[in-house]
Amino acid sequence: AAAHNNLTLLARFASSTPSVNAFDIHVNSTWGLSKPATVGYLDFRLISIQFQDPADFSLAWSRSSRVYNGQRFLLLRWSTEHRRRDSPQAAVWMRFPGLPLPLHNPSILKAIGDSIGRFLCTDANTAKLKHPRAARLCVEMDLSTP
Repeated sequence: AAAHNNLTLLARFASSTPSVNAFDIHVNSTWGLSKPATVGYLDFRLISIQFQDPADFSLAWSRSSRVYNGQRFLLLRWSTEHRRRDSPQAAVWMRFPGLPLPLHNPSILKAIGDSIGRFLCTDANTAKLKHPRAARLCVEMDLSTP
């Protein structure tokens, strides 16, 4: 059960949720997942998204685009304490301007991310050294702790 929960996100919509079947098709056809996700209706504002692969979970959790059919949504991490309020866990994109080039090594960037929270990924430009003046990392953080 813990592994199941570790790979589950919640999509929370400001108003009512879209059709769960349409959102399922959207997630599985446009998010670039390696294995199909299970998408399910929880209530009038929440849809659960269960991933089979940790890499797919990280890819989805670090998405910068969170819009479906013109409707913005939040991605929240499922937890056993979930009680219809926002999770304190958030995927946060961070910039590190002026980071010396030798520190752009993937294992060093992962260590930097893990020292702040849980490293999820770098953006494509950082991974390919396209803009070495500022590395970008996505890190999962607990926003309830100082």
